[in-house]
Amino acid sequence: MVSLSGVSSICLLAAVLLGTGCGRRQEPREAAIGEAYVSPETLHLRREIPLNSGTVATVKRGERVEILQKRRRFLRVRTAANQVGWTDQSQLLTPEVYRQIDQMARQAGRLPALGVYRTREKLNMHFEPYRWSQSFYQLQEGEKVELLERQVTERSSVPPERAPANAAPAPAAPSSASASTAPVSSTAPSEPGKAPEKPKAYDEWYFGRTLGTAGSIPNGRPGALPSVRAGWVLARMVYADIPDEVAQYAEGHQITSYFPLGEVEDGDAVKKIWLWTTTSRGTDPQDFDSFRVFNWGRRRHRYETAYIERRLTGYFPVSVTPEVKTRYGTGHGFSLVVEKDDGKRYTERYVMLGAIVRRYNEEPYVASAPPAAAAEAPAGNLAAAPGLLRRLWNRLRRR
Repeated sequence: MVSLSGVSSICLLAAVLLGTGCGRRQEPREAAIGEAYVSPETLHLRREIPLNSGTVATVKRGERVEILQKRRRFLRVRTAANQVGWTDQSQLLTPEVYRQIDQMARQAGRLPALGVYRTREKLNMHFEPYRWSQSFYQLQEGEKVELLERQVTERSSVPPERAPANAAPAPAAPSSASASTAPVSSTAPSEPGKAPEKPKAYDEWYFGRTLGTAGSIPNGRPGALPSVRAGWVLARMVYADIPDEVAQYAEGHQITSYFPLGEVEDGDAVKKIWLWTTTSRGTDPQDFDSFRVFNWGRRRHRYETAYIERRLTGYFPVSVTPEVKTRYGTGHGFSLVVEKDDGKRYTERYVMLGAIVRRYNEEPYVASAPPAAAAEAPAGNLAAAPGLLRRLWNRLRRR
């Protein structure tokens, strides 16, 4: 007869043996070869590489995933819920890129704004002013963005490093630094017997930052994008958030920047005085070809043109001074950069005295000191190399 204590010992031994056997049958956890963070708002992980493969998991922007395997540009990843699936590497960002996003927002905070604009519909923010550039954030319809810089680049469906080996090198994209020589379209005659070349297409881009409280990644650890984000957006997808009673005078031209100069009291109403710059063609390399000052007329109770200049070759920056003293008197001041017939750029300064605008100074343009250089980022980014970001900021600093 077996005692009660003997039965307990046998049961305990059986449980240990059973647990050991189960442990032997359990497959070891697959080791990760890296980590990344989800870039799009929603990402569907597939069972296999083909696009028609079934979805095994859905992850949100900012979620961390472990990289288990790589095949060409596809990655097999594991989520925090231990779900495993395939995705394109362009949909993921490394921790280093997340830190670059934070640093880009900080750099953008040092640049003067050209005005507040609204998005026409959902719009992606890119690392560089190209359609193929990595998108890391999506603006919502009607969201406000402060514009900081403008650039026109040649349209390309793929980045240069992905172009065929036998393809001719793409010409340098036109920019404000070489506006006087950058062609807008190709008009050179073709050789006999060859089909005429198609005119080059260009896109107009703005570098902008979202509105909000400046934020950063706590302790340098990713997991959430900063509350203020900066990047490139297509210019045709945003419009100036300026009162309609002023915007109606754009006459089909694009408002590339606008600034309040002062205020006018008309009874109980307070109306702003506005300065804007416009361009008749968005793909022109110069930042504007006309500027205009709108003053509020008390007699007719409407906006009227106080000053206008057309057919200019103008460039940013445009700056506004609340009060400036000149030989003509003291008033609201502003300055802008204009390229003259001699090919040189000059800073022209204006003052507004009542309803009259006068130019009181002109001198050769000298670029302001650049913002502090961004720190070197570690290598190994999945979707956007740090070199792209460095080149972006180098272009901004050269302005």
